[in-house]
Amino acid sequence: IRDEKCYISTKLPTLLSLKENRPMYDKSVDYYEDKSRKRTIQLIKKHATKSQCGVSNQPLIEIDLDRVVPDVLHLCLRITDVLEQNLFLQAVKCDAAKRIAKRCRTGTSENTTTGEQSSVQQLKHLFRSCGVSFDVWEAKDDKKIDGLNWTSLSGTEKNKVLENLPNKLRCSEIFDADHRTTVADIWEEFKDILQLVKNPPEENIKQTIFDKCQHFLKTFLSIKEVGYTRVKPYMHSLLYHVPHFVDRYGSLTKFSCQMIEKTNDTIKKIFQRKSQKWDACKECLTVKKRMDAAKEQNIQQRIKRSYRKRKSEYWTTEIYEKAKRCRYYSSN
Repeated sequence: IRDEKCYISTKLPTLLSLKENRPMYDKSVDYYEDKSRKRTIQLIKKHATKSQCGVSNQPLIEIDLDRVVPDVLHLCLRITDVLEQNLFLQAVKCDAAKRIAKRCRTGTSENTTTGEQSSVQQLKHLFRSCGVSFDVWEAKDDKKIDGLNWTSLSGTEKNKVLENLPNKLRCSEIFDADHRTTVADIWEEFKDILQLVKNPPEENIKQTIFDKCQHFLKTFLSIKEVGYTRVKPYMHSLLYHVPHFVDRYGSLTKFSCQMIEKTNDTIKKIFQRKSQKWDACKECLTVKKRMDAAKEQNIQQRIKRSYRKRKSEYWTTEIYEKAKRCRYYSSN
C-alpha cells in the first residue's frame, strides 16, 4: 500500500476478459473502460461467490481498482518469458528439421554434422553475447520444451537482453531471414513500449502508448508459429489498461515493488543461513533490524561480541569427561 491514496502494485485484478478474447487488438483504447465491460470491486465480490473469472475468494482489502497498478517489472518479466520461450520453441523446431533432413540425406540419425552447433546452442551463445550469464540444459521433469530448461533472468538482465538482442538476432543465421527480422522487431517494439511506460511523453500519452502496444500485438500474432498464438493476460493488460494508468498517474516506475521483493529475498536468506529455526520470525526481524542499523551508522562489518570464560576448568577436564560419557552411552 502506497501513502494515503492507497496505490498498490499487484497482479491483474482489473482484467475482465475471456481467454478467447485476449488476442483482440482491433478495439479502441477505451473499449474496456465502458461500464458494461469494466471490472469493479462489486463485480469481484459477485464472481467470488461462484468462483468465476479467476476469482476464488472475497477481497481482503477493498481498494478501488483504478488504484491497482500493474508493476513494470512484472510486465517486463512475464512478457519477455513468453518471447524467450517462443525463441527456444522455434530453435527446437529448426533442430528437428535438420535431423530429419540429414536422416533422409545420409540415412543416419545423428543430431548434427561434425563441428556444427545446434540452433539451441547458437541461441544460448546469442543470449550470452548480450552480457548476461545464460545456460541451457536438459531436465527430465521440466514442463517447458521437450525437457529443455534455461536460466531465469532477473529484471536487470532482461533489460540488457532487450537492449542488445534485437540487433544480434537480425545479424544471426539461426532462423530464416524473414522470421528473425520479425522476431527482432517484436523485441524492439516491446523495449520501446517499456521506455514509454517509464518515461511517458508530455502530450497524447494514452493514444501514443496504445498505438505502440497495438502494433506490438499485431506483429506478435502475425507469426504463424507455435507459441505466437498465446496472448497472456499481461499482454492484454499492456494494450487496454496500462495506457490509462500511465495517462492517469504518469510513469509507473513509482509503483515498483522491487524493494519489497528484495526484502523478501533477504528474509529468506536470513531464515536459511542465520536463524536457528526455533523462533524464525523474531530472529529474522532482529537480524534485519541489526542490518538496517549497521547501514545507517555506516558500519562495514559487525564487531563480534567478546567472550569471557566463566568456568575455565570446563575446557581442561570436564569437556573430555563429557565426550567419554557420550561415547560410552552411544556404544551401549
